[in-house]
Amino acid sequence: MDSAEQHRAEPDQNAAAVRLSDCIQLIQADLVHANPTPENLGHPVSDVLMYDPMDEWTSIDGRIILAVGTTCGSPDFDQLLHRASNSNAAAVIVKAHGASLEQLRSAAVRNSLAVLVAPDNADWTRLVALARASVMGAAVDSVSGVRLGDLYAFANAAASITSGAASIVDPLGRVLGYSTLPGRPIDELRRVTTLSLQETKPPAFDTDFKIVYASAEAVLIPAVDDEMARLALAVRFGGELLGSIWIIDPGDDKREAALDALDRTAPLAGLHMLHARSASDFGERRNGDLIRTLMDDTIHASFAAAQLGLDPAHGLAVAAFSIVRPETGSLESVREIHRLLHLVTTVCNLQFNTSHSALIGSVVYALLPCEGTTPGPCIGA
Repeated sequence: MDSAEQHRAEPDQNAAAVRLSDCIQLIQADLVHANPTPENLGHPVSDVLMYDPMDEWTSIDGRIILAVGTTCGSPDFDQLLHRASNSNAAAVIVKAHGASLEQLRSAAVRNSLAVLVAPDNADWTRLVALARASVMGAAVDSVSGVRLGDLYAFANAAASITSGAASIVDPLGRVLGYSTLPGRPIDELRRVTTLSLQETKPPAFDTDFKIVYASAEAVLIPAVDDEMARLALAVRFGGELLGSIWIIDPGDDKREAALDALDRTAPLAGLHMLHARSASDFGERRNGDLIRTLMDDTIHASFAAAQLGLDPAHGLAVAAFSIVRPETGSLESVREIHRLLHLVTTVCNLQFNTSHSALIGSVVYALLPCEGTTPGPCIGA
């Protein structure tokens, strides 16, 4: 290992400790702090632990503990708070399940421990993913100020700290965000992919993507023909591949610093992508439910239109798109229909300010504004 690689592999021993308040801000999961005090908000955080009363009690110092399946007032909950406090845990996350905030605050104060209350309908799997990502992300301050989940703003921040044009791509090859800072050289491939919001070749069949996915660190992808060289990093969390970041190579004099910056921002990139995916999933489900109601439920159609910000009195057009494939239910067919949804959504958003798209079954529907109120057939493609 050369000196530059060794420097990139070694953690920064002087990095500031991650505080509980930093993690709460990054998790953004509607957590209610039962007893916020300067002491517990400033408590250093080292990791996250899914609590199981049957497991051996070890390595709790500085951890955020997720109390899955425990309720306020139960023997397990009281024992957990007592042991967590004695072991210097950073906080305990619990669901109220009928307990009042005053009861939770009393238990927290009694044990001198931070207790965070999650909504009863919160998904523990998603919560632990966000919590773990927040611990790593809070240690990275180089892209602070970017709203979580805003991948275009994050791409601009990445471009700024690496001195090269940036793109963020998901495992399906969809471009989720790209930088728009002036003065960053780009090539024709970058131009085409940002215009179509899609890679020219699916990552699963692209050699460069395979090289990036196989590496735990940012790598250099050499220039080929008229294409410029690129720096790229696979973004993962908990073993799951979330996507990748691609930077146009800023040149020999800035390359090593850019690779180092990419490696340092990897945890925060994962946190942004997790938030973006959660927001996207929620938006797609909501749009699908409202569009289905608008088309099939006459009684509640006007309510659904209002929720979508549409005025049916001014006329609406419905465009329906589907892909006919000999094999249904295959992984590739699922990818194709989601690529179609992404394409339809992007094109409609560019052409109309008030369009909405959703995947219902195996059909992509788009609601478009139009003149007139005379009923007509759907537009099929």
